[in-house]
Amino acid sequence: MTPMKEKAQPKRRHRLWNDAFAQRVRNRITSPRILALLEKVRFNITKLQWMGLSLLLPEYILSKALNEHLAAHESRRGFDCEEWTTTHGYFANMRGFVLRFEVAAVKMPLEPTKPSELGRKLHKTNLNGEPWYIPQDQEEAAKIELEHCRRICGVPCLNVDHLAISSAKAGEKHQRPSLEVDSQPRLMTAQRSPKLPVSSVSPGASLEPFLAQTATSNRELPTPHTVRNTTRNFIQSENIPKPPTAKAVASTPVLPPQTASSAEPQYSAIEPSKSRVQSEQDVLLPHMPWRGTWALSAVQLLYAYRTGIISDIPRLSIEELSDRSKGDPLIKTFAIVQITWLVIQIIARACQDLAVTLLEISVLAIAGCAIVTYVLLWHKPQDVMVPTYVDAADLLTRAQVAELAARANVSTLMVKEFWLHGVSVRVMADNIFPTTHGLPVRLAPLSGKTLYLNPVIVGFGIGGVIFGAIHLIAWNFHFPTRAEQLLWRISCLFLVAGPLLAPTGYYITEYLAARSRTADLLANKVLRPAYRVLAPLYLLARLFLLVEVFRSLAYAPASTWSQVAWPVMIPHTN
Repeated sequence: MTPMKEKAQPKRRHRLWNDAFAQRVRNRITSPRILALLEKVRFNITKLQWMGLSLLLPEYILSKALNEHLAAHESRRGFDCEEWTTTHGYFANMRGFVLRFEVAAVKMPLEPTKPSELGRKLHKTNLNGEPWYIPQDQEEAAKIELEHCRRICGVPCLNVDHLAISSAKAGEKHQRPSLEVDSQPRLMTAQRSPKLPVSSVSPGASLEPFLAQTATSNRELPTPHTVRNTTRNFIQSENIPKPPTAKAVASTPVLPPQTASSAEPQYSAIEPSKSRVQSEQDVLLPHMPWRGTWALSAVQLLYAYRTGIISDIPRLSIEELSDRSKGDPLIKTFAIVQITWLVIQIIARACQDLAVTLLEISVLAIAGCAIVTYVLLWHKPQDVMVPTYVDAADLLTRAQVAELAARANVSTLMVKEFWLHGVSVRVMADNIFPTTHGLPVRLAPLSGKTLYLNPVIVGFGIGGVIFGAIHLIAWNFHFPTRAEQLLWRISCLFLVAGPLLAPTGYYITEYLAARSRTADLLANKVLRPAYRVLAPLYLLARLFLLVEVFRSLAYAPASTWSQVAWPVMIPHTN
């Protein structure tokens, strides 16, 4: 037996050395510098993805720009004050304003994850307008939070707020003091501290003042997250000391209920009975408060301001917000000038009977959509990396969480969620369009009512028409074969007509649905099969244009390589 033990010792040392090495690697990876580097890499990868999407589907980018433009203007009209501008609305929908709150609930991770089946069922779209979702039922949320308490806190619950319970028994109104970190590590005090004002973190400034009040260990320190390229809500919370167990207080005398002080909770020295454990399993008791963050959209921020969740709107001047932006009107003007120069070159080549390639026409079509996108997003800040924190006025209640969650942006694809107070909360992401009331169109000659058009459908239609109409310039261009020229013409006509037919059919369905149920069913019976045919045909037309643009370069005429004689184009200089 002794030799076998001696042989096992080197393997054990080797395993311990591997564990220590793995721990050192994990510490290196999770260092702030490495995390910041990975965040920048992830941010740049996201920008490359959006750039590729703008080249392949410029009409999609235009529809998103129109949607964001309407959402920002609705936000400005909603706040109705000089301090809140359209730029603030853009910034809010970029996850620029982060609510910093305290909540007395089960301590849940606020990092967004893939939505569960239960979370998808709880988000029911409200057909009557705002809020976009039907608020989740309070009783059902309490039952869900009770299940979270059993799984996370255990039975009996180890994170019960005994101070609140004792105050409630004494008939006193319990006032929760702000959490504050004591000078000794991992010890919490309940001293009253003034609420942090609505703060704004300047670019490059550290978050040390806030982290000093909310964190107790390096493992729980929140890292500054980007506004555009991440959807993470970092947890900023304190480790509340657990109440002592029965063995730990065995030497403490048990006071009668009528003599127990309401200011300091008392713990019984007797082991909890089965009836007490059963009651704690069925009743959700008040939990110790903890701190968290939640990035709010412009609609959610407006609701929080109107209902008193936040005491005041974020005091962020337009000059400070413009200073954070990585882009300015001068850069956008240069981009438009470059696009204009491309148009002038194509016109000059056509005037001198020089060949223009299909690739130049395709670039011109993408540039046409880009100009409209630039105009719509003229006041939108770009690549703002540091958010602005807004402090909640009081503890966040379950009803407030449900109402805020009901005003999340409506989306069914690529969404993430976290749970708070038993409520499923959907977080914002770059791929999710800000939900708006729509593009108002007055129907005065017909019924005098106002029809709200979906800006995503309208924007996609406008972008498709611009993209297809510019490709029609190559109607009589040189093609390798006659069949390819015919397919080019058919594809361009379909790209112009398809984005017009789809919104028209959609709004005919909406109009008939408002009049009668029978007409709505008949319209859906006819239009749904048509949409299933039009969508694949639209993709095939786009794919053919993309292939033909590069194929035609192998059969370009000789005049393609000739330069424009600019002195001939300028009057009185020839």
